[in-house]
Amino acid sequence: MCFASVQTMSQEVAFSMNNFHRLRSPVTMMKLWHYFLFCCLIAQSACATIVNLSAPILGWSTWNEFRGNINESLIREVADAMESSGLLDAGYTYINLDDAWASYERNASGHMTADPSKFPNGMHALSAYVHAKGFKFGLYTARNNRTCGGTMPGSLGYEQLDADTFAAFGADFVKNDDCRVVYANAVKDYGAMQEAIANAPRPMLHNVKAPDLPAAAAPGVCQLRRVGKDIKNSFENLVRVLDTGMSDAFAAKVGPRENFFNDFDMMEVGSDDGNVVGSPKLTDVEQRAHFSLWAALKSPMVLGNDPRNMSASTLTILLNKEVLAVNQDVLAVPVRLVSRALHPGASTADRKTVLRPCNSHDVSQMWITVSTANGSAVELRNVAMATGTGDDTTVSQHRDRAASTCMGVWNCETKWPWWISTAPCASTQAANSSAGNPRGRDGSIPPKPRCSIADTQRWRWVSLGTNHSQPSTSGVMGLQWVPQHFSSARACWGSPGSGCCLSAEGANVEIDTCGWPENISQQAWQWQDVDTDRAPPAVDRSRQPPRLQSSVHRLGAIPTTATSPRQLVSQWNGHCLSLAGDLEVYAGPLQPPTSAHTESATATSVKTVSSSVTAATVVLFNRSPVEANMTVVFSDLARTIGLTPSGRCGSGNGGVPMAVRDLWAHADLGVHQGEFTASVAPHGVVHVNLLPPPAHHAC
Repeated sequence: MCFASVQTMSQEVAFSMNNFHRLRSPVTMMKLWHYFLFCCLIAQSACATIVNLSAPILGWSTWNEFRGNINESLIREVADAMESSGLLDAGYTYINLDDAWASYERNASGHMTADPSKFPNGMHALSAYVHAKGFKFGLYTARNNRTCGGTMPGSLGYEQLDADTFAAFGADFVKNDDCRVVYANAVKDYGAMQEAIANAPRPMLHNVKAPDLPAAAAPGVCQLRRVGKDIKNSFENLVRVLDTGMSDAFAAKVGPRENFFNDFDMMEVGSDDGNVVGSPKLTDVEQRAHFSLWAALKSPMVLGNDPRNMSASTLTILLNKEVLAVNQDVLAVPVRLVSRALHPGASTADRKTVLRPCNSHDVSQMWITVSTANGSAVELRNVAMATGTGDDTTVSQHRDRAASTCMGVWNCETKWPWWISTAPCASTQAANSSAGNPRGRDGSIPPKPRCSIADTQRWRWVSLGTNHSQPSTSGVMGLQWVPQHFSSARACWGSPGSGCCLSAEGANVEIDTCGWPENISQQAWQWQDVDTDRAPPAVDRSRQPPRLQSSVHRLGAIPTTATSPRQLVSQWNGHCLSLAGDLEVYAGPLQPPTSAHTESATATSVKTVSSSVTAATVVLFNRSPVEANMTVVFSDLARTIGLTPSGRCGSGNGGVPMAVRDLWAHADLGVHQGEFTASVAPHGVVHVNLLPPPAHHAC
């Protein structure tokens, strides 16, 4: 409707301009000019367009801390606290209401309305209060008939009505969630809301979540796209979200030109989020790692804590202007993983498993199988830690080695979902040894464990059919978890007796009900000899998400004992089961400040964008539970992110010189030649900016 109005006004202006020779009097010309300006203003207000993002947003959301327990007083108090604490001045401008703000049903005219018991003065009054302080205001919906919590309507089929309603409420941001719509058309559904927002009478951001939304299509239907499942307040879940977001499923280009950023989910810094029962919450060290990684990845920095009750350490993290400046850098280029390695000093630690592109030279992807004592199951042992060498070591050096690190279920003592890690094989440990996978999410061993260490590491090959309760002999093979002393069947979702099978979930690996229809292709695996030149099986991406097709590669017989290293290839995405690196280096280009080596300069982006990469931000991330010395080699960054020496200083005998600024110590660490090494705490980061050397430095 608004586009038609603008078209009509444009035609009237065009008619007047075409008859310019008849309208030469000053009074007439002034009227025409005023009319033209009036048309522009009407067009701007009547046809709001999608917001243009120059950087990821900063703000706060209700969900992590409060879930659906929200009301008008809470939101006003949070706005007051964010203003008085300095969060608003630091750039945290969005206040977003998540699920459970609306009434259970639409009103007689079909509109969503605020829940009167929670928001007696309505949404418009609340947004006016928030806007008056300088904040922006966000609301929540979902692409379904109901939202994820089920307490309010979703927007499926009501996109334009809801977008207009949100605009009338004064919203600047719309979170559009994804629940129970696995086979819905994400591009169509989110595209409908994107178009509705474009036609609404107020500019609004569109944030979506959809595991089946192709990376290439995402920038066309939203400005912010969630990666993976909901974040939870634990280190195990933090790295799970990180690995998901770094996978090729979320490889869309981001930045102001694309008007699009990947959203790694709300922050858990300072949160009392207890939605991981029994799990230790993030420590201060882990929270700093969380903050630096999200900032460097150019994720929105949306807080999930209670701003009314913040500790001094929480506020110190959230107000780190130097790290926030990396997130808001004018280049808006996220860091990428430039190197990873296994920590030789953490050989007995649990290691998360991930799916990575198959690489016949990556030892962390090499597995052997060893039959259990009674022959009823197998252990899958990873070869990499047989000698503690890590990545990129010749596979032949490990052939027939007695690998002693087994794949197992990480937290079988607590409720599903269960994730997969490796730990010392129980069968190689003494009977009274406590080595092996953690028994509970808090890492403790219960007095009477319901699943033993050995139970976590027992697997068998099974056939998977399209009917999860009746496995067929189709030849599609799965790996079923078969603990001896604990019933996995009653723990996984689905029909009793199906059991739990190894399942690909994006870049992560977990267990789920064997043969569950939505997941069956995620549970199909190929046991591949790395000595052959055979390519991984083709992946059917014609459906979103991919489902098992008749052309799926059929596996031959699987030996119960295989001493030659092989790769385990997922039919879901063609990637190989790997160990996650303990020591990871992330790096990305950075716009150099006008004058280096001061906090104020580092924290201020400049308007002019350099044509070459002369500065970088680097995050050294130690995922292991053991302190580690980590090194970034500057010449490696030339290959991976295009870092080039400044015009004044080339690469001498000692390599490229770079000035190093520590963003957590707020200290200049001097000019380093060729590389920089730092000691990194367990589960911690060292976050530095690499800058051109100062003018007085002798090259």
